[in-house]
Amino acid sequence: MSSTASAGAVVVSPSERLEVLFEELAELSGQRNAIDGRMVEIVAEIDRDQLCGVTGARSVPALVAWKTGLWDVEAARRPHGQHTTVVVHLDVEQRAAVLHVGPLLSDAERRYLTCDATGEVWFERHGEVIGAGRATRLVSRRLRRALEHRDRTCAVPGCGATRGLHAHHIRHWEDGGPTELANLVLLCPYHHRLHHRGVLNIAGPAHALVVTDHAGRLLSPGSLARPPTQPPPAVAPCPGPTGERADWWWYTPFQPQPPPTNN
Repeated sequence: MSSTASAGAVVVSPSERLEVLFEELAELSGQRNAIDGRMVEIVAEIDRDQLCGVTGARSVPALVAWKTGLWDVEAARRPHGQHTTVVVHLDVEQRAAVLHVGPLLSDAERRYLTCDATGEVWFERHGEVIGAGRATRLVSRRLRRALEHRDRTCAVPGCGATRGLHAHHIRHWEDGGPTELANLVLLCPYHHRLHHRGVLNIAGPAHALVVTDHAGRLLSPGSLARPPTQPPPAVAPCPGPTGERADWWWYTPFQPQPPPTNN
């Protein structure tokens, strides 16, 4: 079904349609098993409806090549979960998930993998798959840009990681948490896994984030060195030089060497 279809009297501007098509094209370009047929349909739709005119581009191939090139540069500069595709089959009602042709995932693994992921809706009838909907990313590129501009680094105090960050739902979407800026924070993969394993606790909202360890102790961005609990030891003052004769037998004064030559 074409993305140009609209319900009722809803009018979508050409720039908004082009933004939606570029979002989908970005998702397909970032996947190794991308559906080439759908990518061809997107390019044909842009050409048929002359949507490239709103950008000032002279040709559709040049516009698509320019956009996909920018995505490649952005992925190299700030890589995240789109580099690797891990297929997980999730039953939303039963809250159970398995890897594609793989084992059943634990609750922590399921929530970790589906926290910042691309979702694809499959339709079933009497337990039989009858079709699939369009794949959409839970955190859109526009929302992720706003999230990166706000957080800049991993949200765990003391962690300054800036690469490979995940968009984490403070309240998981399985529990009704919305995919909006107030419910999202950036986490590095290490701290993201620790949180879903129960080692770190993260509570929101994002503007008043509270991060504690498994014992409930508040984490702060200060030094990891523990403050001393005992007074310093009593040390006698230095007596100073004793006036003994200096032994220069093993002393070799500095001798500057001439610069090397090209001969």
